[in-house]
Amino acid sequence: MLLEDKKKLRVIFCWSDVSGYMAACWRQMHDDPDIDLRVLAYSDSEESSFGHDIMGNVDWVPLTTDIRSDAGQIRNKVLDFDPDVVVIAGWLNSAYVKLTKAPELSNKRFVMAMDTPWQGTWRQRLAPYVLQSYISKLDAAVVTGERAWIYGRKLGIEEGKLFKGQYGVDYRALSELFRKRASARWPKQFLFVGRYSEEKGIADLVAAYEHYRRSVSDPWTLVCCGKGELETLLDGVPGISNRGFVQPTELHEILVGSGALIMPSHFDPWPLALVEACAAGLPIVATYACGSAVECVRSEFNGYMCATADSHSLASALIKTHSSYDDLPSFGERSKALVSAYSTEYWLKRWKETFSSVCLPPS
Repeated sequence: MLLEDKKKLRVIFCWSDVSGYMAACWRQMHDDPDIDLRVLAYSDSEESSFGHDIMGNVDWVPLTTDIRSDAGQIRNKVLDFDPDVVVIAGWLNSAYVKLTKAPELSNKRFVMAMDTPWQGTWRQRLAPYVLQSYISKLDAAVVTGERAWIYGRKLGIEEGKLFKGQYGVDYRALSELFRKRASARWPKQFLFVGRYSEEKGIADLVAAYEHYRRSVSDPWTLVCCGKGELETLLDGVPGISNRGFVQPTELHEILVGSGALIMPSHFDPWPLALVEACAAGLPIVATYACGSAVECVRSEFNGYMCATADSHSLASALIKTHSSYDDLPSFGERSKALVSAYSTEYWLKRWKETFSSVCLPPS
């Protein structure tokens, strides 16, 4: 650890939506004696409805729709905090990106957080040229995992400035859920957590689940937690219970009562619902599109991987999970072990390593 200055390091996160996992991470950083933290984040979201109380005592500024795109107001809010390090979520918010070019912030260190995986599309191949002026201003970038790390290198970010570990989860609280679940008979219930959207594979989920129900004599229920434009696809399907969007405390109860998580995504850079489910000791069924499965899922070890946008492959994985019932507690224990590195405690250590790197004086 190289944050050796006597004074606290002042860090501001310029973020998009508030989420349960990022709130847990920020709460961990807020409690660190070496860091003075402030967060700028959107006050509301079309994709989630987390209560503001999940931020706890974190010093944060909720940004309304009219403010979040106002470069002048964003710059002034950052200047008001006078940070040493500015963390920017990706490049979609132009008001955030413009901070790197503000003369008043020329002596600050800039770190980009990025979860976008490399896919080799023409847009991504052009990105190094389109984003060149922004990337050149960065002192470091923190990515989620291997797929985003590859994209970071394609963008021209040097290895020495590229760090893994963008996200963390409340592992301490989640891992306790495994103990509660394992103390009784393993639940016979599938769980989906995420947006009810095309990219999350909702139509595949319904088709695969209906296939699964026809293929076994004692089918499990499927609980779905989320919201989105395809919610009606869940209506009236035998065995499916739609709980809508749930807050973290309610989700914990549902995780205890579930036997496996299903992630049928068509595109999902690094789904945290998968990581949180692993931390809670659940076996995982996921498509190869799920970026966090690269780090957190081993087929036949703690779950089953299946082809993307293929309801038959997904149904087969559900049937395998059902048939592997006696092995599921072992699967869940392995899930928990695999993601222990993503606890908020280790998340904080990785980010402090990044801050140390960017704050070192030139050699």
